[in-house]
Amino acid sequence: MLHFMINMIRDNRTIKSILANMLIAAISLFVKGDTIMSNNKQLDRIKRMESYLDEAEHAVKELSNALEKYEKMEKKYYKIGKYYGSSDWMNDFEADEEGLIPAEIKRGVLSEDAVYNLIIEHKELMTRMQRAVLRSMEEGI
Repeated sequence: MLHFMINMIRDNRTIKSILANMLIAAISLFVKGDTIMSNNKQLDRIKRMESYLDEAEHAVKELSNALEKYEKMEKKYYKIGKYYGSSDWMNDFEADEEGLIPAEIKRGVLSEDAVYNLIIEHKELMTRMQRAVLRSMEEGI
């Protein structure tokens, strides 16, 4: 065996061939390792994007359902806004203050805070929605 190795070393072409094969094998392992690393990054990216898709689909569906519910109620909201501060509201408020409205009747609409807070919350929500629409338009999607 030693004699064989000595003869191989003496033959320059054999050494070059062995070194070339070793180099090719090393490069092949490196490329395969790089490909595996690249594939892992790719798989991670696909998984991440898939989770974003799932989350976005769920959020869009919830928003659509909420918007549909809001659109059905919207006219009622504007009626509350018109009622608040009107002469009808003033008459109802005074009747409640005088104890003329039965105690079992729910009357949050006669409290100044409940309607006012709803109006402020509604305005803030509309502003948030406007900003969301503008961001979406800026993204171009």
